[in-house]
Amino acid sequence: MQTSSRALSKVDHSYKEGNSHTNLVAFNKIKQGRVLILKRLMDVSISVFLLLILVPIVFPIVAILVALDSKGCVFFIQDRIGIRKTTFRCYKIRTMRLVNSLSDKTPEMGITRLGMFLRKTHIDELPQLVNVLLGQMSLVGPRPHMLSDTEEFESRIANYHLRHAVRPGITGLAQVNGFYGSVDDTDHLEKRIQFDIEYVYTWSIWSDIKIILRTIKEPLA
Repeated sequence: MQTSSRALSKVDHSYKEGNSHTNLVAFNKIKQGRVLILKRLMDVSISVFLLLILVPIVFPIVAILVALDSKGCVFFIQDRIGIRKTTFRCYKIRTMRLVNSLSDKTPEMGITRLGMFLRKTHIDELPQLVNVLLGQMSLVGPRPHMLSDTEEFESRIANYHLRHAVRPGITGLAQVNGFYGSVDDTDHLEKRIQFDIEYVYTWSIWSDIKIILRTIKEPLA
């Protein structure tokens, strides 16, 4: 595994703490405007294509199954932290029995049987294609964390803030390497953030494509 420390050594960076959000400057990769435009075009084109297929066919079926499986809203809306520590409302398909749509402090009451399948296949993340179209997320990037988790992880992991230099993603380098879901221990958290920071410094359009293909392949394996 290429460690984030090796990636970090290749790029000069500085960190500034603003009044309302974090600013990260002098990332060589991020300053490549044309590549960023290409990434955004890929995000929008793939999201529009998938939504045209999913909205009339897949979403109605999933909505009916979720409603039959357990009581509650079909969609789950939660505040998450995005690029430069901005806050946005992240959309998911509900996989828990009891949730509070806006609070990140509600205790999880157990994943439904359908929810386990939706998480394994990443179907529960598909509504985030709307977040991508709104410019709040990208198809690939560090996963957006809850507000409370962000505060906790910042106090535990050095350079945690660097993951906020890019838009969060529906999938990411950490996820395709097996680091997703709840945080089991400090080692799990450190490795997940290590992959996130490595992505920030080494990303390319080709690496995004490979991560997307690995994400699709995983549930089918």
